[in-house]
Amino acid sequence: MLSKLYLDKKLYEGYNLLNDEYCLSGLGRVNVFIGQNNSGKSRFLRKLFVDNHFEFDLKKHAFEKLVNLIREKKVEIRGMLDSVHINEAGETFKRIDLLSSQVKRFKIGEVKKDIDKVKEVASYYLSLTKYGGWSNQTGYHSTSSPDRLIPNVKKIGRELMDMVDELFPTDFDYKIDRIYIPMLKGLRPIQIGPGDKFEDHNDNYKLRTIRDYFQEEKLVGNGEEIFTGLKLYEDTKKLLLGDKLGRERIKKFEEFLSQNFFDNQEITLIPDINNDVLLIGIGEEERPVYQLGDGIQSVIILLYPLFFSQDKNLMVFIEEPENSLHPGMQRIFLETLMKEEFKSFQFFITTHSNHFLDITLDLENISIYTFKKNKVKNSNEFSYLIENTSNDDIKVLDLIGARNASVFLSNCTIWVEGITDRLYLKTYLDVYQKHLCDTGKLKSAYKEDFNYSFIEYGGGNLVHWSFTNELGWEKIQAARISSKIFVIADRDSSDEKPNSAKGLRLAQLKEKLGERFEIVGGREIENILSEQVLIKSICILEGKNSPKLEYDLKKIKFKKYQNQKLGKYIQTNFTHLNRNYEAKSGTIYCKMEFCKASISIIKSIEDFSEEAMRVTEKMFHFIKSSNE
Repeated sequence: MLSKLYLDKKLYEGYNLLNDEYCLSGLGRVNVFIGQNNSGKSRFLRKLFVDNHFEFDLKKHAFEKLVNLIREKKVEIRGMLDSVHINEAGETFKRIDLLSSQVKRFKIGEVKKDIDKVKEVASYYLSLTKYGGWSNQTGYHSTSSPDRLIPNVKKIGRELMDMVDELFPTDFDYKIDRIYIPMLKGLRPIQIGPGDKFEDHNDNYKLRTIRDYFQEEKLVGNGEEIFTGLKLYEDTKKLLLGDKLGRERIKKFEEFLSQNFFDNQEITLIPDINNDVLLIGIGEEERPVYQLGDGIQSVIILLYPLFFSQDKNLMVFIEEPENSLHPGMQRIFLETLMKEEFKSFQFFITTHSNHFLDITLDLENISIYTFKKNKVKNSNEFSYLIENTSNDDIKVLDLIGARNASVFLSNCTIWVEGITDRLYLKTYLDVYQKHLCDTGKLKSAYKEDFNYSFIEYGGGNLVHWSFTNELGWEKIQAARISSKIFVIADRDSSDEKPNSAKGLRLAQLKEKLGERFEIVGGREIENILSEQVLIKSICILEGKNSPKLEYDLKKIKFKKYQNQKLGKYIQTNFTHLNRNYEAKSGTIYCKMEFCKASISIIKSIEDFSEEAMRVTEKMFHFIKSSNE
């Protein structure tokens, strides 16, 4: 995976990269380009697709590490020599001197050549021997004897070889192919009559795309492909009518679609040779592709070229993949891109979808780049500003004019106090559903943003919402957002102070919502962590810097901390802590860090406390009933 792209200033004239001039840094596995219409993001995406001149780093600081080592060893070898003659000692220095000037930032298609240069020099140093390398008879002059010098040079050779092996695996194919999936795509061939047969040159979407976008920046046949979907009928026919391997590949693709997008229903792709159209079978039903929804067609188009390129290193450029996809399907699509099948792929996506931004909060290794168009002062020209930004930056939503209407599209909503509550409960729900699927009790898991959505109501703000039909100008009608609502609240001190504002508020909500309201059986959401998860979370946060961390297992009991102020409890029952866990209120001080550590541990239902299991089961049964 590329970590940085160094861009040619002339090719990208008019674009300004705010974070690093003409260097697209901070790349993730999925890179999302977002901005208003006509902000330059699509043109930039297409420039990247055809650019055969960009230079790059594979791993973070990989290039810098290698070049710095070469320079360091050049100085070291030079220091070993009093003078350099045209002999084997001089040859040794000249090799690394030349290498230090030859190894530049890696260019597309030239990585292996540069790596081989380093390996060649390293191998030469490793091969030097007392008799076959330097000797006093060759004209070598040094204050050190060859017997001492040769081992030092061998050591340098080993360091060079080790760094190359570490940063650039030998089994990695440094050839990078590229696929561009344009807006103009579909599965319905343009051919009208049965006598109008499909041929490659009849992929009119592709021809139109090349004419519109790539006439000046010609494709040079360096592993670039434009996939519009129109040739999928012909490709499928060739594979199914070909050898066993081709039929198996189609079968695996059908299974992949079934498992990830169609709730394990049987999927079949059938080329109807009588009508030159692709038939899609879903379960018992079989229809021509033009009778299916555009969303289903879009999923097949987006995934087909990826699935059949798994043996490649691939840069994938996609224009607005959210088109025709329900928000829940958008989530599934993004999660699918992160699967093991596509581990050697790197994605570049343009989008206007606020759902994509929301989904990226839950996924690792995604980078967001905003595009803004600005008029150049005293000119009729425009410049385009690119910024690598955070996916939770509210300004990004403003750029695309996002509104909150998206929540109408989920079948039910789960209301929680804040972000850590959401992350804990989402983790519990995901693990619980996986357990049900693994044990055959559930056919397929319910999907977030499709079957259900989380809403954070912000603690005390819950009083401003109305969950019944009561009227009042000061109340917000929750039913206007979602008719199926399940509210989860922390207990806090409501048991101790039932007549407090929160105690009365919780009692009223319980009366109004009944089974659709749940109070967590712990002071706060962190209090329902199991004993082993609590201990492991603290160990993770303390890290290697606290080898003296001590605690008494007999005292770390769920019943003892369930209703306690957890920050104070940790400070009291764990000794030799390097950090503070207690807020002024006595609750957890570092809530988000603590949450991230905890959810990284929760992998199976064995990690649940009894209370975590109870809340999760209630939440799951609400989702299930809302989707039946």
